[in-house]
Amino acid sequence: MANEEIDDEYDEIDDGDMEVAENDVNNEENMNSSDSETENVDSPHVNYDNDSINLDYDETAYDCLYTLRTGYPLLSFDIIKDNLGDNRANQYPLTMTVVGGTEVKKIRKNHLMVIKMSNILKDKPHSDSDDSLLSEDDEEKEEEKPKLDIAHVPHKGCVNRIKVTYLNGDPFAASWSGVGKVHLWNLSRPLSAVNDSRVLAAYVQNKESVEPVYTFSGHQTEGFAMQWSPVEA
Repeated sequence: MANEEIDDEYDEIDDGDMEVAENDVNNEENMNSSDSETENVDSPHVNYDNDSINLDYDETAYDCLYTLRTGYPLLSFDIIKDNLGDNRANQYPLTMTVVGGTEVKKIRKNHLMVIKMSNILKDKPHSDSDDSLLSEDDEEKEEEKPKLDIAHVPHKGCVNRIKVTYLNGDPFAASWSGVGKVHLWNLSRPLSAVNDSRVLAAYVQNKESVEPVYTFSGHQTEGFAMQWSPVEA
């Protein structure tokens, strides 16, 4: 892939954003709705053909709910293990790092994305009295916003499946491309970028990239099922 092509497409990728899912809800519409309106629970056994039925989520059912936007849809992703410890599901703020692969029709516009989500806070109970305090809490809410860092790696073809493992201490990903090839990637550099804002700034400014350390072209068609072998040499 020519560097010029990578550079042009790299600029088109959004850095992504992350926000509380409740921001996507039309709060004004909810406030204007009648108190007598019946709330229905979503069920797979009910046929919702009536366009007048407005389904919504119950935010009290979630301890933590966010919306993540990456610019392009990700068909597959896998979690990258970190050294922050185990059994920390209830230790807020949460941090998680994943790698995903885009699904774009134009072959050369696809990317791997190393994504770090941090400062993920537990949702606070919401009440009507909170609305009067919105202006006072703007500065505090700005500090409480989650952080999203993304490092892109150009990938030829849609990423049908991606799986991560560690080899000799380095993070490696295997990706199965829509053009039928399986690539192996060393993710050390993009992972370092999302873990350090200065490294990420240089990574983006210099339009850095990572080339596959190995590519298998023996498949005649694309595939979707893939996993690292647990057997160690």
